[in-house]
Amino acid sequence: MRNLLYTILTFCTLCTLCACGKLSILDFSLGTKSLVMYAGQTTQIKVGISYAGVDTVELHFTSADETVAMVDNKGNVTAVEQGNTVITVSCEDRSLECEVTVTPQVCVVGYSMSSGGVCEAFQYFDNTYSSFASGMSARPYSVIFNGEKKIICGEGKKATNTEENAEPWRAMYWTDGKATTLDNSELASTAYGITMAGDSLLVVGVKNDAEGNINAYLWTPKTTVCLGNDAIASTVKHYGNNIYIGGTMGDAPTLWINGTPNSYPGVGEINAIDVVDGVVYAVGTSLFNGVACATLWTDGVATIISETASEGIDLSVYRGTVSVCGSVGNRGFVWDAASGISIPDNSGAGNTFTGIEAGKNGVMLSGYTAIYDIQSSALNHYAILWQQEPITIAPTGTSSYATAIVAR
Repeated sequence: MRNLLYTILTFCTLCTLCACGKLSILDFSLGTKSLVMYAGQTTQIKVGISYAGVDTVELHFTSADETVAMVDNKGNVTAVEQGNTVITVSCEDRSLECEVTVTPQVCVVGYSMSSGGVCEAFQYFDNTYSSFASGMSARPYSVIFNGEKKIICGEGKKATNTEENAEPWRAMYWTDGKATTLDNSELASTAYGITMAGDSLLVVGVKNDAEGNINAYLWTPKTTVCLGNDAIASTVKHYGNNIYIGGTMGDAPTLWINGTPNSYPGVGEINAIDVVDGVVYAVGTSLFNGVACATLWTDGVATIISETASEGIDLSVYRGTVSVCGSVGNRGFVWDAASGISIPDNSGAGNTFTGIEAGKNGVMLSGYTAIYDIQSSALNHYAILWQQEPITIAPTGTSSYATAIVAR
């Protein structure tokens, strides 16, 4: 008896050989011999097979390096982290290989300035620059991936207004370019941090009150919560059953856990947080010997990164190592516990780092560089993505600023 079958793996993987026949493979092929994926992505390898002599066949799938990509018994490949591996598909004494390359998927957001004071929001994704928030003056401050979507938060207003005659900035977020306003009052507001808690979007930031005071806020799909007066909420993370928000309240570095503020000793602020294996990492500034210094808190315990005037801007945790970016004087720095402070070779004076993502091949940084134009006697800023080498990611006709980075 002869059986012909060309199918996706689902129909042929959990089968067993018929004991009464001898298998004869007539044709055996893969739908693709190579895959390029990003971490967290899943795809299924298609197998074509025709055979005779038995009723069913069994296919086996293995990955040469499961730290790069894993494969299950249905041929579903899940990318783990940057690198290369080979998926082998075998049936009896026949085998085929599919090469898998996992590359970082990176998105940088920022804005460019026009001569009229209008801010044009942009994203740099898959090595391509594109503007969003059409018809608005907008400044993005944070970006996350949510499945195949990119969600960006910041502030926006009508593009027809200049800085001299402006309506208030309003806290907003954009889902694949579509805008949602978080606060429609006549009071100024800004969204600084964004994360997902299951299917719910959480956004934090600030809003002015009628007296001109700045207050910290959390926006959820159903509620708007004032976290405190004389306060700023800069960053938010969800881990387990807890929502962690970093910022400052009453001039003290403050971490809110499920809405309850916990002020760290001294004067300062938290600019970024991450939670890994239950450990809460926070980075920002605190006073040391009367000087504002870049500081890392690990479950509330402070480590002074630099004892000179400095600021910690962002952090990224990779395999237990915490990397921090910030500034010392007018130079951007990168810091980790193993090597201490370093000024990257491609980061001279005038560079500002705004975000960091750490991975197998080092760190990637978002920010901008200052360049003095002799002809116009103007100091221009240009948005930069630092990888192995710095990449200018926005048109250079006007000043531009890269404000945040996300990678997976």
